Amino acid sequence: MSFLIAKMQPNFAFHPGTNDLTLRASQEALALTRRGKVVSAAATATGKSPEVVRREARDRVAQKGGDPTDDLQVLAESELQLGQYWGQTFRWLLENDVGYAVNLVVSHEGERDKGGTSQQTTLMVHKDALVSYARLFPPMAAAIDRRRMVEGSPQTARGLDDTLVGFGAHCDLTYKALYESTDRERTSYVQFVRQAAPTAKASRLGDLRKYVQARDAAKAALVAAGKAARAAQPPLDAAVWPEDGPSDADLLAAAAEPPERPLQDSTCGERSAPGAQLLPRGWRLTLPEEQHDWVGRALFRRAANGQVVLVSQLRLWWHPPGARPLYTQPPATSHPFFQRPFFLWAPYRMWAYHLRCPTVACGGKLAGAGLYKTVRRVLDRSCWYFMGTEYLECSSCHKKVPGWSQDILRQLDIAHREQFPAVPTYKLSCDRAVIGQMRERTLGNSASRLRAFLVEQHTREWMARSMLYLSVLRKLRAPGAVAVAPLAASLPTMHPVPTVLWLINVYVRDALTRLDETRARVTSVFGDLLKMDSTKKITKKLAGGAAGTAAWVTNVGNEYGQVLMSVLTAAEGDGLRYREAGKAPPKVLYVDRDCCTTVGQCKTSQLFHEWHELVVRLDVWHLMRRFARGVTTDSHQLYGLFMARLSFAIFEWDGEDVSRLKEAKQSEEGRDAQEVKLSAKELARHCRRRTRGAAETERLVQEVLDAFWDVADSMGVPLLDRARMEDIWSTQRRHLDCLQDPAGVELYAKTGELTKGGVRLPVYRCGRGSTSLESFHLHLCRFIPGTSASDVHFQVYLREGLVRWNENQGRAAVEGGERSALRCYSAQLQHSFDQLTQELLGLTLVNTYTLPRECTGELIGVEYLFSQTGAVLQQELSDPDAEEEEAGGEGSDEGFEEEPEEIRLLEHHSALLQSSNLHPPGMEKMEAEEEEEEEDVLGPDGRGGYQHVPDQPLQPADASGLAATIRGPLPPELFDIITSSSTSAGAEAGVTPSTATAAAPPVSRTTAWRHKIQEKERRARDLGDLLLKPAKKVSHFNCRRCGQPKTRAFRHSRYKSETFCFRAEGKGRTVEQWLAEVKGRDGAAPPP
Repeated sequence: MSFLIAKMQPNFAFHPGTNDLTLRASQEALALTRRGKVVSAAATATGKSPEVVRREARDRVAQKGGDPTDDLQVLAESELQLGQYWGQTFRWLLENDVGYAVNLVVSHEGERDKGGTSQQTTLMVHKDALVSYARLFPPMAAAIDRRRMVEGSPQTARGLDDTLVGFGAHCDLTYKALYESTDRERTSYVQFVRQAAPTAKASRLGDLRKYVQARDAAKAALVAAGKAARAAQPPLDAAVWPEDGPSDADLLAAAAEPPERPLQDSTCGERSAPGAQLLPRGWRLTLPEEQHDWVGRALFRRAANGQVVLVSQLRLWWHPPGARPLYTQPPATSHPFFQRPFFLWAPYRMWAYHLRCPTVACGGKLAGAGLYKTVRRVLDRSCWYFMGTEYLECSSCHKKVPGWSQDILRQLDIAHREQFPAVPTYKLSCDRAVIGQMRERTLGNSASRLRAFLVEQHTREWMARSMLYLSVLRKLRAPGAVAVAPLAASLPTMHPVPTVLWLINVYVRDALTRLDETRARVTSVFGDLLKMDSTKKITKKLAGGAAGTAAWVTNVGNEYGQVLMSVLTAAEGDGLRYREAGKAPPKVLYVDRDCCTTVGQCKTSQLFHEWHELVVRLDVWHLMRRFARGVTTDSHQLYGLFMARLSFAIFEWDGEDVSRLKEAKQSEEGRDAQEVKLSAKELARHCRRRTRGAAETERLVQEVLDAFWDVADSMGVPLLDRARMEDIWSTQRRHLDCLQDPAGVELYAKTGELTKGGVRLPVYRCGRGSTSLESFHLHLCRFIPGTSASDVHFQVYLREGLVRWNENQGRAAVEGGERSALRCYSAQLQHSFDQLTQELLGLTLVNTYTLPRECTGELIGVEYLFSQTGAVLQQELSDPDAEEEEAGGEGSDEGFEEEPEEIRLLEHHSALLQSSNLHPPGMEKMEAEEEEEEEDVLGPDGRGGYQHVPDQPLQPADASGLAATIRGPLPPELFDIITSSSTSAGAEAGVTPSTATAAAPPVSRTTAWRHKIQEKERRARDLGDLLLKPAKKVSHFNCRRCGQPKTRAFRHSRYKSETFCFRAEGKGRTVEQWLAEVKGRDGAAPPP
C-alpha cells in the first residue's frame, strides 16, 4: 500500500495548524492561466476518448517506472479533457488547484444524484474518473463533503466526522467528538451552535452548524423509521426469521439481481442503526459483544418494510473493519481492536444446491428455514474466528438440519466441500489447518506440542492487540491527566485454548470421516518383492481395555519400502492374509523366521498357500544378528571387522559396477587406481551385490570363524565365545540355502543416473531383505504420540501414518533425488483435481503414488486384533465439549530417511575389495576410520589418562578386570601386534587372566593409574608412528582460580568435596585454619 501511495499521493497544501486543504490555486496554476493556455469549448468537445487517455496514461506510468497494470497509478497520470486545465494530469490538478477540483467533483456528483444526466457521454466518463481519483484521499474527500454539505446535501455530513473544529475553546476536537460528547460544557456549546444565526459569508462556525443540523436530521429520521417499523411489523425475531425459507426460483432470481445502488437520503438514518439490533437473538447470545455491531452491519440490512434480512451479496468470509489507522480522540471501547473474522456457510442460499433429507426412509427435498440459532467459535492457529450457518428443513418429514452437518457436506461436490474450513462440534469447532498439523506422524508431533504452540500464538496475538489499544489511549491522554480508569481501559479476556484431550478427539473425528478412503489406500499397495517382519515395541502403547491383548505387530512391505499391511496379533505371524486385486502374485517373500522346514511346507508358505510360486527367503541381516549373539560384546574392538567379514562371505559385488565406480572416482580425483577409496554409501548406491551360493558361503563363513576363534583385543578380551558360537553355527548352517538370491528375479531397480568424473553411473535401489521394515518399525512407534493411546486413537494414528508413509516412500522411489513442490495426501481431493486438470488443461500437476482402489474389506491394525479376541472396536466418541480436567501437556523431528544398519558394515568392504582372496585377519592391510577418542583427564601430577582409573575398593565381579573395552574398528598395524602372540597385553601389564582361581590383591587408584601410564608408554615405544593420534588435554582437574593442577606440589589441599587453593585463598589464613573451618561446618572436632 505504501508503494501505491508513493505513486499516487499528490503533494497537498494545508492551512497552517489544521488538516484542511488550501483551496487557492498555486503559482504554477495562475501562471498557466495568465499565459492564456485556456482551451475553448470546441476543443473540449473534440477531446480524446477514454481509451486513448488510458493508453497514454499507461505509457507515462511505464516511463516513470510504475506499474501500468495498476488502475490507481493510471488514474493519477490521466489527462483532463475539460475545463481551463485541459491536458494536465489528475495529480497535477489536485496539487495545484484544489478549489477548482472540488467545484468539478461537487457539480458532477450533484448531477449524478439528481439523475439529470442519464446519458453516459465521453465527458461524463472523464468526470467519473476524476471523482474516483479525488475520493481516494481523505483530505480531498473531506473538502468535497464540506462543500456538498454547505450546498445542502446532509448525507455527506458523516464524511466530516474527523474534521477539526479549528476555533474557540474546542478547537482540538473533531466534529464527531464534539457532537457525541456527554460533557455538560460541550453539549452546551453544541446547543449554542444549533441556535447560531446563519451568515451569508462562509465561515468555520457555519460549517459546524450545518454538520450539527445534518446529524440532528439523521437522528430524527432514524427514530421515526423505528416507530413506523414497530407499528407495522410483528416483533423482530419473528418477522426476520420465518420458518419457511425461499424457494429455488427465489434464490436464482436473487442471485441474478444487479448490485443495489447506494441508499438515498430516506435510508441514511437506518443504515446508522446499531448493528446489534439487526442480529438474531441466538446470535446476540453466542457472539461476543465486540462482534455484534460489525457483524450486524455487514450481514444484515433492513428492508423497505422494516424487516431485517440478509444482504443479497453473500460470500463466505467476512472481515471486520478493525481499528482505525489514526485516532484523534480516545476510542470509546476496545471493541474495534479485538474483532475477529466471520465465516458464513450457506450452500443452499449461495449455490442453489438441491439437497435431500438425511433420513434414509424420507429422502425429501430440503428447503431454507432461516439461520441456525447459534454461532460457533472456531479455533485457529493464532486466534479464534466465528462461524454461522443456515437452517434447512425437509418438506416431507419437517426435520431440521444445520448447513454444516456431515449429512449436508457429503452431498456437496469436492470443490465446494473443501471451502468449509472447520471440524464442527457441539460448542467449539477447530479449523482444519490446526488439525492438519497433527497429521504428520513424526517424532514429537503430539497434541501436547500442538497445544503448547497454540497457547503461545494465541497469547502473542492477544497481547499485540491489547498493546495497540493501550498505546492509543496513552498517546491521546491529555498532559497531566491521571491514568485511564480501569473500566474505561478494560481488556476482553483471552479465550482459553481447549485441552489436549479435546484436540485429540477433534483429530479423531476428522480422521473417521476419511475411514474408507484411508483403508482403501492402504489395501491398494502391491509389490513383487515382499518382506514380512514383526515387532512388539509399539504394542506397549495400546492402553485402555485393549492393553496387554496384543503381543506383536506384524507388517508386510514391498521393495519400495511401502507397507502393504500392518496388523496387531495375539501371536506372531498368525492369521495375516494378502488379498489379490488384479495384480500378479509376488515372487519373493523375505522373513525373519519360519523360512524353511525339514518336512513339508514352512509356516510362511502355509500362510500364503494361494501363491504356489512364492519363494520364501531369510533376511541376511537377521541371520547375521544371530551370529552376533556369539560375540562376547558388541563394543569389542573387532566386532565391526568380524561382522563386515561375515557379510563379505555371504555377498560378492558385481565386478563391472565396481570397476565403473573406480574409474569414475579415479577420473574425478586424479589418483592411481590403488589409491582410490570407495565409500560405503557410494558402493550401496552405484553397485549391485549377489549371493555367492550356499557351498561357497559355507566355506567362507567357516574361514571367518577359524580366523577369529582365538583373537582378542588389546586388553585380552576374546571376541568370540567359542562354545556359544559353535552351537550357533551348527544350528544356522542349514539356513544358508534360504539366504541365496532366487533365480530369475531382479532384486535391483535403476532409479536414475548421475555423472562423476565424466563417467555415467547408474543409481540403484535394492529390494533384498527386510531392512526397510526395520526402518519402518522405528517410525511406527512415532505414529502413536505420547506413551499410550486408546484403541480408537491407536487405530486412527496407525492408519493415517500408514497412508502418509506409503506416499512418502512411493515418492522417494519414483523421483529419486528430485522432490516436487506439490504434495497432497487426500486421495479424494487429488483425484478430483487430476480429473479437472486432465479434462481442461490436459496436464497432471500433482502425482499420486498410492492410487486408491476399491476397498477390499481387509482388517487393519486393531480391527484384526479384535477379530481374534472377540472384542468390538468402539468408534463412537464421547462429547469432546464436555467438561474435563486439564491434560498435561520442532528441534526437528527425525525424518523418513536414515542410514540402515547394514550400510555401516560396508565401510570395510572397500578394503576387502582390493584383494580377490580372503586372508586371515592378521594379514589384512586395510584402513578404517578412527572414532573420536575420549577426552583425557589429567592426574595428580598433571599427566593424562586418569579417566580410565576405576574407583573400586573391592574386587570387581570380572576377575580379569577387562570388562571395559573400547568401541570402534582397530587399525591393521595394531591388529598385527595384538594377534602376534597368544598372550594379551593385559597380562603383561599385571592384570590377572580371567581363568585365575585366586583373587589378585587390591591396588590403590594411584597404582592402577601408574600401571596405565606405563602400558601406554610401552605401546608408544613398540608402535612408534603407528600410534593413534595423541589424546586431547582437558582441564577437568585443573584449578579454575589459579589454572594449576589440584595437587600438593602446586599448594592445593582437598577435604571431601572442597579444595583449598593457596594462591587464591592463602592470604590471611593457613591450610590448618581452612581445614578447621570446613570441619567446623560439618560438625567435626578440629585437630588438636
